Amino acid sequence: MPPKIEADALISLWFRTPHPYKAIIHAPQFQHEYRQFWRSPTSAPVMWLGVLYGMFGMASLFKIRALRNPNTPEVRATIRNADLYQELAASAAVLGNYMKPKTYTLECLILHAGGSMNNSHNDGWLLMGIIFRLALRMGYHRDPSHYSNISVLAGEMRRRVWYLLYMFDTLGSFQLGLPAMLRAVQSDTKPPYNLFDQDFSIHSETLPPQRPIEQLTPSAYGASKTRLVQVFALAADMSHATIPPSYAEVMELDAKLEATKASIPPGLRFRDLELCLTEDPESLMCRFGLDLTYLKAKTVLHRRFMVASASQAAVTYSRNSCISSAMRTLEHHRTVYRASRPGGQLESVSWYMCFMGTYDFLLASIIICLELARQLNEQPDPETDKIATREDMITALEASKKFGRKRGGRSRIRQTRPDDRKCRRGRDQKGMQSNDDHAGEDTDGQGHRYCSSGSASNRFYTDTGSRRVEDNVVRPTCEQ
Repeated sequence: MPPKIEADALISLWFRTPHPYKAIIHAPQFQHEYRQFWRSPTSAPVMWLGVLYGMFGMASLFKIRALRNPNTPEVRATIRNADLYQELAASAAVLGNYMKPKTYTLECLILHAGGSMNNSHNDGWLLMGIIFRLALRMGYHRDPSHYSNISVLAGEMRRRVWYLLYMFDTLGSFQLGLPAMLRAVQSDTKPPYNLFDQDFSIHSETLPPQRPIEQLTPSAYGASKTRLVQVFALAADMSHATIPPSYAEVMELDAKLEATKASIPPGLRFRDLELCLTEDPESLMCRFGLDLTYLKAKTVLHRRFMVASASQAAVTYSRNSCISSAMRTLEHHRTVYRASRPGGQLESVSWYMCFMGTYDFLLASIIICLELARQLNEQPDPETDKIATREDMITALEASKKFGRKRGGRSRIRQTRPDDRKCRRGRDQKGMQSNDDHAGEDTDGQGHRYCSSGSASNRFYTDTGSRRVEDNVVRPTCEQ
């Protein structure tokens, strides 16, 4: 256990840093329990210690991501501490017998999985599978109102946990090309209320009325993203269906997607950064996250029709929607890259922006490559040219590729990024010149590397290995 002054700094950093895990920890209640812990450390429940160590581990990673020079003794010591805290979180889960879940079991495992995903998405996905099963065993798929023994505070936090797991399951499974686990579950859990943590407590007998949709509470972003993810899940099912859906079904879901986008609160709707110069980075990050989710759903829904002949007028809308969404996603890549540079609007959240959009940028690149390859064998579609010319697509691809290179290091994403040489072949045949003017600079003149989407995992942690819950059990300093 670190000294209290260091622990206080890590906990404060965890709550101040934008990330999706904050929603599952009720800040005022945790503050109360944290004070009690330091008054009597030996009386703290083991699972609560697991949550604490998980927060320490994630906060240590946040500290490193904010630094530009990873080759200092202080950074290496912080990496070792982050690794140790993750081991201690896993140890607490084992010592607390996570297979017989109790209070804070899911939160402990979720935070441990969140830290482990920096090293291996595959191992993180396997751990999330255990978490999903435990959530079902604990009845999280049923609304807390069915259980009289669950307090108002615990019930609302269960809703937040369930919808966070649903999003992780849907998006993470698609990212790995694996079937989701929770979508087929019959669930009646209501969405979390649009409330601040200070609006309810352990003493609340009922939840207060929800705040207006215009008030952006911590749950507002999650609620909006959940609605988009639910439509995305249907689009993914259609994309993978063994029996192709009818075009009428596709267009029906497209209309539902547009309606869901229209339901996003005004404060979370995407606007160009030049119109948001006075807004905080976390709000901008949320807007990018929602728009990228919408664009990904649009792309996946209409992806099937990219292989259809351009002469099929019935699917022109689908092809154009797919290309338009992909080009807009790559434009977001450019914007995020530039705004993440020193002094940019997204500098303070650059690490999360890189993590959040990496696979979306990769998917968009693949879509544009498919269209360029198709154009080599068919006459260009005049309708497509209205959205993006061949030159526009190639420029966007080259810029995105250059942004990925500037991440530095060798990453798993870069190794799987599609080779666009075949796409450029058509350009070379026409004698077109490469245009890198929009790709930005490699450094700021002082050797500082800028953020890009080169990898969803931080390259400074690749040598630490991924730890499963059962591995390397280390007994916590304080246990129940």
